[in-house]
Amino acid sequence: MCTKRSIFINGTLVVTSGILCFFIFPRSVVAQDNLYAKILINCVGFFLVLLGQFLRISARGYKSCPYNAKAKLITDGPYSIVRNPMYLGSFFIGLGTFTIMFPWWVIPIYSVLFFLWYRYQIRGEQQYLKNKFSDQYIDYCRQVPCFFPKPSSFFKRTFFRAFPFRFGWIKKEWNLITTWVLLIVIHESYMNIVSYPSVFFIAEIIAFITILVITLSLVKILCKPFCLC
Repeated sequence: MCTKRSIFINGTLVVTSGILCFFIFPRSVVAQDNLYAKILINCVGFFLVLLGQFLRISARGYKSCPYNAKAKLITDGPYSIVRNPMYLGSFFIGLGTFTIMFPWWVIPIYSVLFFLWYRYQIRGEQQYLKNKFSDQYIDYCRQVPCFFPKPSSFFKRTFFRAFPFRFGWIKKEWNLITTWVLLIVIHESYMNIVSYPSVFFIAEIIAFITILVITLSLVKILCKPFCLC
């Protein structure tokens, strides 16, 4: 099984499902009467998307570093917190996108479908790594959780040391970034044209830009380069 191809197919199916839900069930799309509540919900969703994208960029970039390119089991960096940081990032991206686009009752449905869909791929990868690294991978599984990190993990190191980041790694995720940006922009443009005054659209753009600038500033300040990639 080609992992990259499987990830691409899974991502395409998830995105297509979101688009179909948006156009087939337009009544389920969020339309808050309170504009401030709408902005708050959208900001929370946007933060979750940025968090998920950060996790994916960190995990994918770290794995591509020269000293990780060899055929060895990676157990440090993001992989010392969870065994599947890229899937965790994908989950947060979807969670944030659905928070922006749909009402709250869609979130549990999305979460269940996400884990049902990806569990087979995770199991397949686990079996492959178990066969390849044997006892080393078994010991690794005992110490590091599969998906959600242990709270105690962050007391041993800071978040930005556990998930290192370099801006050059962003290009590895360019396709995914373009996809969720277009989804959110199309959705928000449609909703603002149909349901809200133009001033709300301007306020929302300002809020999104503010969150993005703050996030990038924190990443720039707190993340330190650690390898020559």
